[in-house]
Amino acid sequence: MFFSQNRPTGGLVIRELNKKDLKDFAELRNSSINESDYMLFEPGEITEDKHSAKQYLGDDTKTILAFLDGELIGYTFLKIPQYKKSKHCAYLVIAIKKEFRGRGIGTELMRKAEDLAREMGIMRIELEVMAENPAKNLYERMGYIVEGRKIGVIFQNDRYLDVLAMAKHLR
Repeated sequence: MFFSQNRPTGGLVIRELNKKDLKDFAELRNSSINESDYMLFEPGEITEDKHSAKQYLGDDTKTILAFLDGELIGYTFLKIPQYKKSKHCAYLVIAIKKEFRGRGIGTELMRKAEDLAREMGIMRIELEVMAENPAKNLYERMGYIVEGRKIGVIFQNDRYLDVLAMAKHLR
């Protein structure tokens, strides 16, 4: 494994997902989907349990967790395409519990994800973000650039919203 397997007893610990984490990870994934206005789908459209969460342990998905004082507070995962022509790319998803945002945890998760991607030979990380999402500022600070804009692709709260396609080339 890429990170320490020790469960945190204090401070911030960032490490890869393991089988023992599946239940807690599924619960965090569900709450992050249901609590955020910035996810690309509606609350309840995706529901995880410890069995469906096993997909985040596969060879084509690398999942990294953030714990603060023993509490699971965030995650990111890299999804690697199955096709040979695009195996040098990965798609990134990240979520942090609302009350822990703005403390640098997202930055640390993304750094670890980028380090892991480099170790795996990934040269490009992609993500999508709603244009109004304040997390866009984090992605820009981390060196991600806007490569395109999907106009009106999300309908939410009686409005059509844009989604930005962003990417970073790793060196």
